[in-house]
Amino acid sequence: DQLLSVALDDEFHFSKYPMLRTVEDWTEGIENQQKKLDIGKQFLIHQRTPIHRSLTKLDLETNRVAKLIHREILIFCGDMPYSLPINMAQSLLARVHKTEDIGIIEEVYLQLCKQLTKNAGYTNSYKGFKLFIMLIRTVPPTPELKPFLKHFLTVATKDDALGMASIIIEALELLEAAARLQIRAPSAPTPKDINDACFRDNQTLRHARRQSTVGHVAKIMNTKQQMEELESILQRSAFPSDLKEAIQFASKNTEDTSAVESAWSMLTVYAESQNLKVQLHELVKECKIRIKSLEGIPEYLVVELDAKLHVARMTPSCGVTGTELDEYANLRKSMQKQMEVREKLRDAYKKKDIELLHEAVDEASSTNNSNLEDCKNAEELINELDPSIISQMFTGLFGSSEPEPKPEPEKVRLSSWRI
Repeated sequence: DQLLSVALDDEFHFSKYPMLRTVEDWTEGIENQQKKLDIGKQFLIHQRTPIHRSLTKLDLETNRVAKLIHREILIFCGDMPYSLPINMAQSLLARVHKTEDIGIIEEVYLQLCKQLTKNAGYTNSYKGFKLFIMLIRTVPPTPELKPFLKHFLTVATKDDALGMASIIIEALELLEAAARLQIRAPSAPTPKDINDACFRDNQTLRHARRQSTVGHVAKIMNTKQQMEELESILQRSAFPSDLKEAIQFASKNTEDTSAVESAWSMLTVYAESQNLKVQLHELVKECKIRIKSLEGIPEYLVVELDAKLHVARMTPSCGVTGTELDEYANLRKSMQKQMEVREKLRDAYKKKDIELLHEAVDEASSTNNSNLEDCKNAEELINELDPSIISQMFTGLFGSSEPEPKPEPEKVRLSSWRI
């Protein structure tokens, strides 16, 4: 009981980990107040779209890695469509195994805590906790982070509403041993290792799949009826044949959880794809306006465009053409470049380094980003700093740059002349 009370001490809730950003920091740069509020509410709970900024305080380059890792978590857990989700888990674990950056390791653990907080998906949560276990086996957490992870897992066991207790307890036991020994695995797990660890038949997996399909069967049956009625009215095929086949098979095999899961996944992707083209066009329109503004592109728009482009590539039925995808991908590169240039401008301005300022301004000009307010600020600072440097140079060469005072003209005393 005493150990449990220590583990449940709210002082160690993962939201209080010192290296975490604040909500204000995480949502910085989002001008739309409603959007800022909505994104802020998702800071430390499950969300189905990639994060726009790392959860912890990381530098610019490591922040990019953190965003990539979150996408890999979402794909593996089933929040984003992808043909080989196990490969995403393998990529994530290999990346973490290779790194010596403690910040990245802590970021991944905290992202998993976020993924598993207020996540009502049975199979989604199952995959998340399994990934947690594989991460502990691959790279142990830092001693500083360990009590926060222990608190998270202990509370998750106590409040378990999805039937995941057995794998959460396994994670807790591994956490104790791994944190004590601080030994990395000899290598990252292979896709086969991940498949065996996660999807070998077990009671928790069967329970997760069974529960996740309870509400799906009725919706699939209802959708099947609506699709048939619509095609009867139109007197033509209106839906992809592979989707209709999957729904037909699931309708006849409602006890086959794999069939129901597959049909539901295809149906969800198709439903989202119907609105994707309009959403993508609206997003691109906003991005084109913002990239020309004084402030430049906000980071969250880069992430949103990236995520929607990924889904569009995975779902050809959404109607976005290859030419449009190429155009939007180039826009996304320009947005990313602008963010990099803006960061260099701000860094040079902060350091008041004349050489860095010139380099940053030149790069802004060569990449069509001289419209940025940060570029104008940098140019103004160059103008302030340059004269003082020139003055110092001439002082060193010729002495004081102050002009020598001219001698007063000699006074001539006029004699008295007699006429």
